[in-house]
Amino acid sequence: MNNKWDRFDEIEVIALMELNALWADCGRHFPREKFQFPVDTRLKQLLDLDMRILLTWDADMTDMDVHVIEPSGEEANYSHNLTTIGGLVSHDFTQGYGPEEYCLRKAMNGTYKIEVNYYGSQSVQLTGPITVQAEVITHFGRPNEKRRSLTLRLTETKETLRIGEVEF
Repeated sequence: MNNKWDRFDEIEVIALMELNALWADCGRHFPREKFQFPVDTRLKQLLDLDMRILLTWDADMTDMDVHVIEPSGEEANYSHNLTTIGGLVSHDFTQGYGPEEYCLRKAMNGTYKIEVNYYGSQSVQLTGPITVQAEVITHFGRPNEKRRSLTLRLTETKETLRIGEVEF
């Protein structure tokens, strides 16, 4: 966790979220002292959220963008990555399989619209359309966590499509 990853700047933040959720889940079932994670203790803290959305896709050298339209109408995306209610979009990964992430610590009531923008690809397309998946997690890192997967196949670059919605 303390090393720089050359190809994907800031992916260590997403990895840290996963590690801390795993650490918290293990702590609910077993004494924490039984689990030794090779992570600086200053980084071990539950980073629980009301909502977390992870966007991944199945083609290397491809740029997809997660967009979330919050109940207020404000849109979170790579160019507007922090919203008034605290929605945060991760670093824009333009050369891989993602992930891109939207996090919200305290959700406001209403409908969150999840969209994906297929910005472009430098990958040779031998398998046809690109499949994109959004993992929608509510109450992330908490005992009442719920997960739902949304999948969509994209064929045209520069298209933005609604992949799903979340009611909170």
